[in-house]
Amino acid sequence: MSQQDQQDQQVGRDRRGRHRGQTGPMPIPAPTANPATDDDVDSGAESTRLFRVLAIVAAGTTVAWVAVLLLWGDAPAAFTFDDAYYYFGIAQNLATGHGSTFDGINPTNGYHPLWLLVAAVPYALGANGAGAARGLLGLQLAAGWGATPVILGRIAATTLGGWSGVRRPDPAATAAARRAATATLAVVFALVAVNPFMVKVFVNGLETGLSVTLLAFLLLIGAGTRADRGWLAPRGHGWRLGVGALLALTFLARTDSVLLIGTLGLWCLAEWWRGGRSRDRTVGLVELFGPPAVVIGAYLVANQVWFGTASQVSGLVKRAELTPTVLATFTLFLAGAAFIGVRAFRSAHRGRSRRGARFEHAGAFAARTGWFGAFCVLVLGYYTVLQTQIWLWYFAPVVLYALALFLLAIGDMVEIALRDGKADRSPERLLAPVQVLFVVLLGAALVVQGQVFRTALAATGRPRPGPVDPRQPARHGRHPGGVVGRRRGRLLRGPAGREPGRPGELAGVLRRDAQRHRRCVPALRAHPLRRQPRGRRRR
Repeated sequence: MSQQDQQDQQVGRDRRGRHRGQTGPMPIPAPTANPATDDDVDSGAESTRLFRVLAIVAAGTTVAWVAVLLLWGDAPAAFTFDDAYYYFGIAQNLATGHGSTFDGINPTNGYHPLWLLVAAVPYALGANGAGAARGLLGLQLAAGWGATPVILGRIAATTLGGWSGVRRPDPAATAAARRAATATLAVVFALVAVNPFMVKVFVNGLETGLSVTLLAFLLLIGAGTRADRGWLAPRGHGWRLGVGALLALTFLARTDSVLLIGTLGLWCLAEWWRGGRSRDRTVGLVELFGPPAVVIGAYLVANQVWFGTASQVSGLVKRAELTPTVLATFTLFLAGAAFIGVRAFRSAHRGRSRRGARFEHAGAFAARTGWFGAFCVLVLGYYTVLQTQIWLWYFAPVVLYALALFLLAIGDMVEIALRDGKADRSPERLLAPVQVLFVVLLGAALVVQGQVFRTALAATGRPRPGPVDPRQPARHGRHPGGVVGRRRGRLLRGPAGREPGRPGELAGVLRRDAQRHRRCVPALRAHPLRRQPRGRRRR
């Protein structure tokens, strides 16, 4: 463009400006700030910062627990439950070519297959005894417990939205308040992560160390769903097949996750019906639940062919008698699960924001993951009503879900304290009541559980990991394989964890015929169990 043309354009702009009552060249408008956009950017950055802080806390506590495992000689006995040594024994027999058996005689399917395959790896590599047990516990701590808090941190950071509800008149004051909120939640998170009770629920030599990590991944996926982007939203075939594979692994990690697949399946079926029964959504259903359906069918057929029973014998022998009272009680749990699922589905898909609610973020998470809440109710009903034995690790999914809701409820309380407090008070002063309340409660729980964890060996003894050879005779009431069980706080030594005269079921790891015919296996007849006298120390 020539200089003359530029001058002509300037003259035209001056004339238009004078026509509007302006003199001189037209001013260039300055860019205006968008408070909403700036706040979204700040919230996103704070969400990332919150996740990083919680991930650092999770990594630090995991390193601390790994150090305890490596440096404390009695750690394998303190971390594990008795049933872990059934796993270790079967895994060693499987790795050494003796098949799926605990005693070397009777085949068994009384375990969850994915963790057994993992447990067989150190034995296949030549490890044995306490070394293999310590290695498997280390794997659970690093990969299982180490990953689960990180996933919970991601859920908290994503759901809380970087403390988007915390706003102050001054941007600097807003940033300071959000940093104080992050520090408060991080302290609560650390006190939970170092609690021995929480660790032993998930890290115990059993399948829970693997299954809760897979369940946490499913919760993370569910927390990110919205009413307009549910499980059947167009995200690509790879994403749906990947979630289907995750569901299949969750079943193999713990077979009672079939209840989870059922509740999530009903949830997705409701989304399919509500959002239009199109071909794409139907294909989405097949891609999500086809892989777990194939795996479950193959598992049942393999069990029937190899062990003579489609389901695990450990569940069959502990099943309660189906009396009218038992059925009526379990029906109440079914009704409770249905109520939670329907209520959560309607809340998640009603299209109204929960902003301003007392527990906004915890409520939104519970609504999006109502299928998991229904699953937890079914787990409680199944094991407390339909089974005759109740163990802590059965309820690991319930503890996981309660922990996620607890962290989000703490986040809501922190946000309420900063949002509704007086503007002239500092964030530290506003958060002091919340900090004192939960630090005192969680600190007291840490002290109590620490005492229980430290004195666990005094009550249970020091079981030796590894399989038991029932063909070796017991000497002086002590079997060469070491402790294989306990009853009412007293150690049982011998080829099986049962008293004389009881079926040699080994808590479900032997064949069902031992329970059906009410007779002892030959190993028990040849080498009966004896109680260890109180106060007698092992050498």
